[in-house]
Amino acid sequence: MSHPVTFFEIVGPDPGALRDFFVEAFGWSAADVPGMPYTTFEPEEGGIAGGVGGPPDPSYPGHVMFYVSTDDLEGTIAKIEQLGGGLAMGPVDIPQGRIAHASTPSGQRFGLWAGAA
Repeated sequence: MSHPVTFFEIVGPDPGALRDFFVEAFGWSAADVPGMPYTTFEPEEGGIAGGVGGPPDPSYPGHVMFYVSTDDLEGTIAKIEQLGGGLAMGPVDIPQGRIAHASTPSGQRFGLWAGAA
């Protein structure tokens, strides 16, 4: 697959409880991200990395999202828009690269991830 799913994210009102749930349910190792209400899960055997975090504001119920890897974030966004999808957020620079949230033509959101060069 040329554009694999490389990361998943779960956001909710109590990120600590989300972290504890997935650690207990699946035995995942977790690391809190300094300075952010965010925890990452690292795969031990080549699985997909993931994370949990808090919502952007208290009224937001949260989401579950997967991120698709791309070497050309702007080109991928342009193709998504050409196909009738849209850009819902970003692109945003993060320490590990750049991300954006896109949507399908019928409105389902998914993430795009361009790793740091």
